Amino acid sequence: NTLKHHECVYFHIGILNEEFLTELHGAMAYHGLASERFIYLGEVPNLPEALVQLEIDFYVPTLPQSGGKSVIDAMAAGIPVLAHQNARDRIWGSIDMIYPSALTWRTLNELDQIFNNVDESLWINQAKDSRDYFDRFHNELLFLSQLRQGGVDFGSEYIPDLKKYKPEIAYSLLYSGYRK
Repeated sequence: NTLKHHECVYFHIGILNEEFLTELHGAMAYHGLASERFIYLGEVPNLPEALVQLEIDFYVPTLPQSGGKSVIDAMAAGIPVLAHQNARDRIWGSIDMIYPSALTWRTLNELDQIFNNVDESLWINQAKDSRDYFDRFHNELLFLSQLRQGGVDFGSEYIPDLKKYKPEIAYSLLYSGYRK
């Protein structure tokens, strides 16, 4: 849906099987989308470096479960994150690992609205907030310090508050297995 309504290219980093790729390209062709709009890269040795080299505008974590390490890597590269507020579990979307001003979405319509409202100023602010948050909460020196200390107390000023979590009820019912 997002590829169909916006002039964007989606780079997929990580493993996908051939059957899935074949189905995906078939669905893209069915909807009139050029196969060049989806670029499958497989695994990369250094995600932050790859994101910078590819000049990625936004990082959309894997669905339905995002990877916390890859979200941190995107912030290390100063890439704005568009995180999904997964209706099944707040952890699945990694919304609590990202910077407070990060854009989140619950439905594809909300994702489309985000893309419709993006301008250069918003992107610049998101990129700055992404890298600043990485520097404050996820940088290598802090990580090594926490390992040496055995971790930070949960009452610490260094632990940010959880983000507002409002899952879409229809998706929540879908994930719960509810059927009429």
